[in-house]
Amino acid sequence: MMRVHYTRKANEFVNAVLTGKIEVDTDLKEACERHKHQLKKDSGKTFDHQEVERIGWFLKNIGGVDVTPYHCFMAATVFGWKEREVNNG
Repeated sequence: MMRVHYTRKANEFVNAVLTGKIEVDTDLKEACERHKHQLKKDSGKTFDHQEVERIGWFLKNIGGVDVTPYHCFMAATVFGWKEREVNNG
């Protein structure tokens, strides 16, 4: 069985939007820009690739959804970003 990499599909969607291969409205384009920017910068958030993979698997195998790159991006946006844990001692 071939493993689907939902995080990779999300990033491919972002790149397709930002290069103009996929036309979207301004809000979605700005969300793609923020997502890509956040992946490159050190902020108070971290990106959980494994969580995106779990959500993608769930959508496909439990929900019966034909998971598109757009679905992957939405899962990455909603479930992938986590607040960074702070260790205070």
